Amino acid sequence: MTNIRQLSDDNHFTTIYLVPLTPAGSTTQEQTNDALGLIEYPENTTNTGPLTVYRFLGSHTEQLNCKSTIIISTRLIPKPTDIICDGEKVLSLQIPFKDRIPYTDLTFGDSLLDDFEVVYGSRRHLTISNRSGLDLWFEWFRDVHTDHAEDFIQNNKHRTRKSRKVNVSASFPVKVYKNNNGERGKYLDSFTCEVFTHDRVEVIVATIGNNQYLQAISVIELPGKILMSVLL
Repeated sequence: MTNIRQLSDDNHFTTIYLVPLTPAGSTTQEQTNDALGLIEYPENTTNTGPLTVYRFLGSHTEQLNCKSTIIISTRLIPKPTDIICDGEKVLSLQIPFKDRIPYTDLTFGDSLLDDFEVVYGSRRHLTISNRSGLDLWFEWFRDVHTDHAEDFIQNNKHRTRKSRKVNVSASFPVKVYKNNNGERGKYLDSFTCEVFTHDRVEVIVATIGNNQYLQAISVIELPGKILMSVLL
């Protein structure tokens, strides 16, 4: 029988899903870690496993991003799962929910000179990945380039928007709407994401009890900071 303490402890942990990053050529995992400038998670661990670099796929089995470019490194030893993601075997790792996990996101841009300019500030980038099972509309405001933008993002698609040039951070307020036959439909809710370099927001549907909630989760604070949660 599960006691109250066990239930409490379980509530303070979450599971993240990973696949090992295969080093190129004869490069070792340690060299890959150093080349990417990763900070080992957690620091000063007593675990005896080798340092390994992984791609972070997400924290919800039904919403894994098999093409994720979010990279972490750890000596903690993940457990095997029965999940296959784009032909790769997925591992799981249970971590304290409150932990902040250092990572790098290998996001690719398309205009180096336009996106980075030291004298007049630089642009920040926000990616919205729609993994909700729904087709949705997103309306961007404030620091987004041109001050306003609107995107129809189908399920399992994503859209990246850059900000105007800022010195410190960019604020992206975003309104979320249902899709109505290819047109913007009913307004659902909104969230605001403050971006210092790059951030990715995953939009998912979470089932809590008998209710379903549309949630927007920032992956910059792994395993995820909930920016929006609205009852469907």
